[in-house]
Amino acid sequence: MTIANICKKTRCFYLYLLFLFQGLLFHDVAQANKVDSLKQVITVQTGEEKLNSYLALVLQLTYTREEGKYLALYEQEARKQNYPRHIMYALGARTQCFINHFEHDSARYFGKLASEYALANDDLNFYFTVESIIIQSYMMTGNYEMASFLANKQYKKAKELGNFTGEAEALNSMAVACMVSGQYREAFESFESALSVLKKAFPGKEYCNEYFQDIAKYLIEAAYKAKDFKSSLQWCDSLRQMIVKNDVLHKGTNKYTPPVNTGILECFYARNYLQISMLDSAMLHLDKAETILCEQETASKEDLGQFYIVTTEYYNRIHRYRLALEYADKAIASQRVGYVSDMIESMKLKAKILARMNHFEEAFRLNEKITHVSDSLAIDRFAKQMNDMRIIREVDKLETQNMLQAKQIEIQRNRLYMVTIIIILLLMALGAIFYFYSQKKAAYHGLFRQIKEQDKLSDELERMTKLYESVEVLHVKTPSIISLQNGDYQQRQLVARLNEYLLCNKNFTKSDINHNELASELATNKTYLFEAVKAVTGKTPVEYIHAMRLEEAKRMLETCPEFTVEAIAGYCGFNSRSVFYRLFRERYNFTPAEYRKIARM
Repeated sequence: MTIANICKKTRCFYLYLLFLFQGLLFHDVAQANKVDSLKQVITVQTGEEKLNSYLALVLQLTYTREEGKYLALYEQEARKQNYPRHIMYALGARTQCFINHFEHDSARYFGKLASEYALANDDLNFYFTVESIIIQSYMMTGNYEMASFLANKQYKKAKELGNFTGEAEALNSMAVACMVSGQYREAFESFESALSVLKKAFPGKEYCNEYFQDIAKYLIEAAYKAKDFKSSLQWCDSLRQMIVKNDVLHKGTNKYTPPVNTGILECFYARNYLQISMLDSAMLHLDKAETILCEQETASKEDLGQFYIVTTEYYNRIHRYRLALEYADKAIASQRVGYVSDMIESMKLKAKILARMNHFEEAFRLNEKITHVSDSLAIDRFAKQMNDMRIIREVDKLETQNMLQAKQIEIQRNRLYMVTIIIILLLMALGAIFYFYSQKKAAYHGLFRQIKEQDKLSDELERMTKLYESVEVLHVKTPSIISLQNGDYQQRQLVARLNEYLLCNKNFTKSDINHNELASELATNKTYLFEAVKAVTGKTPVEYIHAMRLEEAKRMLETCPEFTVEAIAGYCGFNSRSVFYRLFRERYNFTPAEYRKIARM
């Protein structure tokens, strides 16, 4: 049996961590993994090497008759060499050894020696761990008054010293107490609190240290007993992630034995799926569990017991009662002495199956036996005693919450001041924006009136200009800023014919119009056309055409609300939206969108 299995029963996480790190020192010796070879090595070794080999040997001898003998030799050698750390390990291991063999008086004696030695050497973590082992001893013997007193004392001292390990161990003891007394929701919360505290003690190591897996296992159990199957399955997923990441981290090494067998994890999945009536999924996970636990023979007796219980429940669900009864007997036979709650669960399941098989007399006798065993646990008395510890924890929570609330009130007050200042600034900004907008709106209206007055003057000029009496068609005018009184007579005649051509069928809206085409249509050459237009209008032919397009675009913006600005630009012969916007703004001091908006007011 490995140290993982020792600590799994007592939930002593820090002890496990110390042994794990110490195990790295004798990794080469432990590779042999044989008791005989370790015994031979010890006879020829000296110094700390010999102590490391003793520790490796006693771990190999866990639960055997020789365990106590070699633990005594280990302690004797540690004292002889005066290695405080090994003396402390030896005393702690002897405490655990006596608990494993149900010699609780001896366990408490050595536990007291170990805790005093840890305090003398300023190792608070080991001190609190040994105290938790002693608390477990009192629980196993039914002395719940002393267990409650010691757990209460440990929690207060750990909080006073700010020791996360001791606090986590006390919370764990509380959770175990809640589990025994049937308060599964409280147990789940206590296990979660213990895990949270351990994360503070070992930050960032929840996926690379095995004791986190052990807590996850008990969280699965507590959630299941509380009938919170969703949370139980979520913790199953979390535990699987921990195992996978831990396997990757230690791939190819023998530095540790995972505290949670993957086979028992499959049992956890199956048990939850049974409760939510997903029988196919449950059977799939039971098959995987059987492969790992039975064929590979990697499971402890307790893990096999869990497998038998879940399998019993599965066959009970599908009404195969004979098979269910067989597995119920296996489950009862596999329970270790001292683990009464698992024994009771197996017996209750068997009694239920016997009743369904109409073996009422046998079921009645079994129920009487269950009642007798349950009464011997004094569960109600234990629950009442552990309430004191939970009350202390709740008081600590309230004090913390009050401090946080005071800070929150101060923060909220400061936030309120800041929000008030921001609102005032926003109101000032909005007032400035409104003032600026109103000024800009007035300026826009002034510009718009100027444009309209300019249009009126242009209309009057066109009416009075005989050259364009026959050209006022299609609602398009000569650009209002152009005077046709410049140049000589022939040049004005040419520009008149150009204007007539551009207005005819709205040729000016053709985007592909060019100088050669215009010169050909007007029976002249490109150079003379350019000179004539420049002399008469002061613009190049391209600028003149753009002016006509802009006049048409302005008219459409006023009278054609169904067209978008882009559509109007394309209709008027502008291939580029950006060019259209730039020319329009240069001519009218508005963007097309702004002009349309003002025209509608």
